[in-house]
Amino acid sequence: MLYETLRNYFSINSNGQLTVLYRMLLACLWPLQISWNGYDSYRKLKLLISNCKWQIGQLTNVLNMLYDSELRGISISQSILAPVMVPSITYESTVYAPSILSSTESSVLTSSIDNTFGVISLVTFNVPNDIYTNLALQTSLIGVIEQVKIQGITYKIVGYDR
Repeated sequence: MLYETLRNYFSINSNGQLTVLYRMLLACLWPLQISWNGYDSYRKLKLLISNCKWQIGQLTNVLNMLYDSELRGISISQSILAPVMVPSITYESTVYAPSILSSTESSVLTSSIDNTFGVISLVTFNVPNDIYTNLALQTSLIGVIEQVKIQGITYKIVGYDR
């Protein structure tokens, strides 16, 4: 960014070396570079997690990239999704409807039926034991899964030996 600001004219002298102005400004800005690098990596991590969808392939790749990039040992298995319709019936509800024959309203006793849908599914995250037994990594893994998880889907994390 400093080079783009100063351009070639103020950054490099006629001998092809860095100018005194460029080196002085770089020395002033260098302590801020460490903080910027930490913030930039945190920002990229949050962007990666927020763009991840609840798809087994994409979530497996993201978790392997974050926690097991060398051996890629994290895998996900999912039981069959079973949508369940649970009707909610409310008895003794009164609906006022206009009468067809007269101009007065009459009250009709009807029951109200609301459909509620639920999804029964169990997702199993198979994680190597070196990640599963490490409390800090397991807590971070649960945090990432909770940010991506869809409401209504339950999951469990299972450790295995490589």
